[in-house]
Amino acid sequence: MKTKQLANILIKVLGLYFLLTGIPDILVLIGQLIVSVFSAGTGMPSGAAGWFWLCEPAIQFVFGMILIVRSRKVTEFLFKDDGD
Repeated sequence: MKTKQLANILIKVLGLYFLLTGIPDILVLIGQLIVSVFSAGTGMPSGAAGWFWLCEPAIQFVFGMILIVRSRKVTEFLFKDDGD
């Protein structure tokens, strides 16, 4: 197996890891949002850290999708000088 092929597979596995670990966090986020809506908004964090807490699972999920879909481009970027 060539270096680029192995790197492509490993990048896809890393993307799958991010994708799968992001799914439970997104479900927890949805649950927290529902609880917050029904409890008059008292359960949600505030400020910049609160927004990051809200966006982090979605960012992780999207990053996993990007790694899976664009793994060949990432591999070409990382190994642009490699002849394989």
